Amino acid sequence: MQSPRQRLALALAAAGVFALPLAHAEPSGEVPVASTAAAPAPPDGAADDAAPVAGATPPEGQGQAAATAADAAAVSDGSEPAIPVVTDAAPQTATEATLAAEEAVRARRRAGEENVAMRQRQVRAIEEDFSGFDPRLVNALVALGDALHELKRDNEAREVLERAQHVSRVVGGLHNLEQIKVIDALARVLSSLERWPDAIRAKEYALSLVRRAHGPDSIELVGPLYDLADWYESVGHVFGARQAYERAAVIIDAKVGASDPRRAEALRKLARSYRLERFPEHRPSPEEQRYEVDFGNMPSGSAERRVGVLNRFGPGEAALKEAIRIYQRQTPVATVETSATLVELGDWYLLFNKLDLAMLAYREARGQLAQLPEQQRALFAEATPVYFRPPAVPRRPPLDAIPEYRGYVDMACDVSERGEVSNVQVIGATPQDLLTKQALEAMKRARYRPRLDDAGNPVPSSGQRFRFEFPYFQQAGS
Repeated sequence: MQSPRQRLALALAAAGVFALPLAHAEPSGEVPVASTAAAPAPPDGAADDAAPVAGATPPEGQGQAAATAADAAAVSDGSEPAIPVVTDAAPQTATEATLAAEEAVRARRRAGEENVAMRQRQVRAIEEDFSGFDPRLVNALVALGDALHELKRDNEAREVLERAQHVSRVVGGLHNLEQIKVIDALARVLSSLERWPDAIRAKEYALSLVRRAHGPDSIELVGPLYDLADWYESVGHVFGARQAYERAAVIIDAKVGASDPRRAEALRKLARSYRLERFPEHRPSPEEQRYEVDFGNMPSGSAERRVGVLNRFGPGEAALKEAIRIYQRQTPVATVETSATLVELGDWYLLFNKLDLAMLAYREARGQLAQLPEQQRALFAEATPVYFRPPAVPRRPPLDAIPEYRGYVDMACDVSERGEVSNVQVIGATPQDLLTKQALEAMKRARYRPRLDDAGNPVPSSGQRFRFEFPYFQQAGS
């Protein structure tokens, strides 16, 4: 039997789904600020050694998260409780931390169930007061589907969203554009269910609706193409994302001209796809090592087959340089966009160990921002992480009843004038020792944009803070 990972590889022809655990870098000497965004699920088997077994009791010392009154208030409006930062306060015992984390999960789930019940009442009210095909049902059903999805009740969410799409098509016509918001929500749920071929078809159908409404070469296609490319990137299909970006650039070139700043935006996105190919933000599976990619299902409709060539320095550099030229030809010069693209070019050189070229690009960007000191400081006053490849993270168990917790590893490091990392230390972790060693090893391979002094020269930095966040799962009450 094929694993979900293998089914995705077949569906995307050498692409894989991956986890994007969150990582945050903080200026030297500052306490890291917790993020509350959720990380997507990692590939099958990626975290076999790290993921806690459902129902198992965590080792002594694991877990420091505590639910507060503020967290409970945040849960009531659907947001996530904040993850506590490392402080000098006395640490909780393992039992206290576990109980507090479990209570936060229960509170979040209670709020989610209340939200689902409220959305269900709204749907019933529309059905009773109007009809089962009232236009207002579409938004109500989408809200209900999203609420179910938040609780990981994805099969129920899929049924609700499929009904929303049916109502939209009955009310607005088979090819109405209003159904795209339903399709996007449905694609998220199908991805969560690992029904990758269905998710792909949904996203590409949404693009086909825009193409049908505006024509195959309409400028109106650019936004949906970016949306499709973003989704491809989120599931690790960098080659699919690249073709969408290429198509957007061709449309912009033909419709508004090669010097339009919108083309520069497309070129920057295209360069990002080359960067993700060479420096992926996830751990590749064996399927992702296959370089031949079938683009038969891509928006262009072409059955062309391409061969992905890793480590391509030239195309990414060329795309960024052309974007810079476009910005510089604007009247007045697009200073902020030019400097941002110069920084991207400098990062590109840095990752390929072309330090002299990187410094030239950084200095030019810094000079462009001479009249914007705050932006200049934001880019160059502190060392900034450019590349961190996170370790594999725990995978969600198949049972919806297993709650998800948030873990993190706080680290500190020194950064050389070349952006290389040394003296990496763990300064805090929750749970203790779950992914601490793996995060430490990943941090040693990270790369930073070095801090620049007042003369624009790279200088070393010490005590840089970095937070790696991840989900983990544990049977409540165990």
